[in-house]
Amino acid sequence: MSFKDEMVNDMDVFLNTDEFAREVIYLGTFINVQLVEAYDENGKAFYTQMFCRASDIPDISDDSTFQIGGVAYGVVDFNIDDFNISADIYLNKVLI
Repeated sequence: MSFKDEMVNDMDVFLNTDEFAREVIYLGTFINVQLVEAYDENGKAFYTQMFCRASDIPDISDDSTFQIGGVAYGVVDFNIDDFNISADIYLNKVLI
């Protein structure tokens, strides 16, 4: 089995909502992601990092938004891996 095949199989484990993942909304569709919040020295979250399948986020751009727990988050930056399997996305809450 190739490394790429192993990565695809591992995604099922990492993005299982019974294990590590949770659902968020992107373009009106629920997708499974892993979320990690980064905090400053005062304990305030200053960005959220999200890991997901690249295929779940077609047409992602710096203008994209996600709904997480009823709160809108905007994309600050994103990276899709060389195999086009996974994506790391950096988000901030959208201020209205």
